[in-house]
Amino acid sequence: MDKKALLALVFVSPLLFLPLLTADVSEAGVADFTSYYSQLEDDEKVIYDSISTVPSSENGWSVTLASEADANSVKHAVAAAYLDDPGKIWLMKVPADLAGAYVYDQSSKTVTFSLPEGISESYEQSMADFADRIEIQTDTSVSEAMKLINSMLRTSAEYTEDTDNPLYYTAYGAMVLGKANSFGFAAAVKYCADNSAADYDVAVVCGKLNDPDGSYSHSWNAVRGSEGWYGVDVGLNELEDTSHYLMKASNDHGYNTDYTFEASHDPDISGFMETGSVINSPELYIRPAEVPVEPTFLDKYGGDIVIISIIAVLCVVLAFFARRQ
Repeated sequence: MDKKALLALVFVSPLLFLPLLTADVSEAGVADFTSYYSQLEDDEKVIYDSISTVPSSENGWSVTLASEADANSVKHAVAAAYLDDPGKIWLMKVPADLAGAYVYDQSSKTVTFSLPEGISESYEQSMADFADRIEIQTDTSVSEAMKLINSMLRTSAEYTEDTDNPLYYTAYGAMVLGKANSFGFAAAVKYCADNSAADYDVAVVCGKLNDPDGSYSHSWNAVRGSEGWYGVDVGLNELEDTSHYLMKASNDHGYNTDYTFEASHDPDISGFMETGSVINSPELYIRPAEVPVEPTFLDKYGGDIVIISIIAVLCVVLAFFARRQ
């Protein structure tokens, strides 16, 4: 390489990492994550509290706020309310169409929600029955609970890339209709964990799934374990009993040279909310770097010894029969 090419590489190489650095600053993970509610402004929390109670259905599921609110504050509160509790029927259009999920009348201080078509009136009982069938006990570990939820969902629901039906974005779609996209699976995981006999911390995370072919909108979960938050992506588990995408650290193998969960799953909650406000997801646990294990003598030469032994035995047998003839 000549000096000009080397100099150009020195100046250009930092630019290759600029998008990653920018993304890290804008969507930094937080280890002490509790809820999306906790990240709202005080006035947004008041709205969140209002729309989280069962609204009046006389005028199309309408909520009257205590005071006039900014339109963006209402949007943030509505989105956060669904992410924190995906079991509320009046919020079920939120993940598929946040802008069309409600109408805010600033003069009358009312927020009116429209329900997605095709949802059963017995939605709440149907979802609760589904969660009850998952045999999670009070002493079930979080990793075992994720396996049970994963197996139940993959047995009952089909994964789809369809984005037309708003119910495919919901826990209801995965648990009752039997068909959901990644957001629906993530919402169902949180619903099942929140409505189990044990107490687990689970968050729905939205963002991009990166693979060698490109980057796609995707959703998954962050689940708190004994050492921190782990990634869970039931939507990507094609088989009902696989644990390939369950309880993954940011660096699954203790180093960052592999296609890790953190590299493939890029959170972008602000993009989902369609706002410039930064909303942070949980920071995934970082495994300590693995110390390479020194191979034993058998690890190094065991295969060779077996092959040599087989050849030696064959030679002895051949020699024995050659003498007899």
